[in-house]
Order: sequence, then C-alpha cells, then structure tokens
Amino acid sequence: MRLPENLSARTSYLLGRAASRVQALGERDLEPLGITPREYSVLAVLAERSPLSQTQVAEVLGLDRTTILKLGAALERKRLVVRERDANDARAYAVALTPTGDRLRAGALKLLLACEARFLTPLNRNERNQLHDLLARLTDL
Repeated sequence: MRLPENLSARTSYLLGRAASRVQALGERDLEPLGITPREYSVLAVLAERSPLSQTQVAEVLGLDRTTILKLGAALERKRLVVRERDANDARAYAVALTPTGDRLRAGALKLLLACEARFLTPLNRNERNQLHDLLARLTDL
C-alpha cells in the first residue's frame, strides 16, 4: 500500500522513516554483541575522548541527562565502561572505556559499517557522499 502524498511529499517524514529503518537494522546487527546503537555511540565517543563526564557525553551526542545516566549504568553493568567520581566535580561521574569496551566497540563498528553499506545500496557512491554531506549540514557537523 502506498503512502499518502501528504506524507511521501514531506522530507522530514522520509528522514524519520529512513532513520527508523537504519536504526532497526543496526539493532538487529548489534544484538549478538549485547549492545544497542545508542550504547555503541557512547562507546565511540569515549574511544576518542576518555574519560568524560556523563554530561559531556550527553552534550556530544545530543542526549538528555536521564538517557545518558541509563546508558552509562547499562554499559557499566556490562563492564564496557567504568564510572568514577569526577576529580573536578564531586557531584559528577567521569566515564571511561574499559579494554573490553574498546574491543567490543571495534567489532560493533565493523558490523555497523556493513549495515550502513547494505542500507545505502540503492545509492551510488556520489549519492552516498552527497547524502552524507547534506545530513552533516543539517545537523551542524
């Protein structure tokens, strides 16, 4: 069944639908590793900039405080990160990647790159690059 034109003509609707589709593919591909795409994003930030406060991780990823607290706790239970009191702010936690978390992150990246390639199969290389550039502009990257 076709989408009504008042949906298919809206770029924002199509972006949301594409995001939902690639999110579902990523969740399926990461399931054997026991993490979600959101948890992977935390590990990816920490791989480049570790340790960081939970607030800093939330800012980088555009997440709210409640979400980052839940993600941090879940990753800590899985022994993928460690959370310790921040030396600069006793009320805050600094989060760092564990060696196990870094190994899992590297494996997850390979799976997500393959997932993205499958998702973008309908586009040629130039179209993929153009889409990436346009999305980066829209998200101020």
